[in-house]
Amino acid sequence: MYFQENTLKPEDYASPITVLHVQPRSQVNLFIGRNVFAANEYPEQTVRIVIDEYRTTADPETDFSFNQHVLNFPNKNALQLPLQATIHSGAAGKKIVLLLDYGYYDKCPQNGRRCDRLTINVQEDSPE
Repeated sequence: MYFQENTLKPEDYASPITVLHVQPRSQVNLFIGRNVFAANEYPEQTVRIVIDEYRTTADPETDFSFNQHVLNFPNKNALQLPLQATIHSGAAGKKIVLLLDYGYYDKCPQNGRRCDRLTINVQEDSPE
């Protein structure tokens, strides 16, 4: 499982992201993706978006929100699901760290789980 930016054109190569830099007061469009092998082994799959409370400096109650915290892959043909984050002004200069929690997480080797964590660095507000 991995995070992807949802800004690509169909002809672009999609690759996992682990760090993202965003502005406060912005919308971030992402995909949660999985590979074909995982989809074949786990056709119907649930993934939870978890906030890493130890590494996140932004307040999840006021600084950011998501359109959903649980996503369900309905079948083996579903390889991407959309996720939208809203970054509020209070998140300026802070960090949001997200983890993907999914059914076979413990079976994956440590080096295979590098992309199931996303650090969102929210830039400082620029003076006007």
